[in-house]
Amino acid sequence: MAGASTSGSWPPGDLNSDGKGDLLGVTPAGELYRYLNTSPSKLSARAKIGTGFQIYNSMT
Repeated sequence: MAGASTSGSWPPGDLNSDGKGDLLGVTPAGELYRYLNTSPSKLSARAKIGTGFQIYNSMT
């Protein structure tokens, strides 16, 4: 997540059913982003999938 400012990140599992673990990140402004795992050491460009997450301090 180089260059991305996040308040936290979580490995939610495989979001796109490709067999690779993906990642979610939340910015200090509360924007929720998805990062798909594209190879063993690369993530896709971030995609905003939600807002208003600044009220949470953890995700499970």
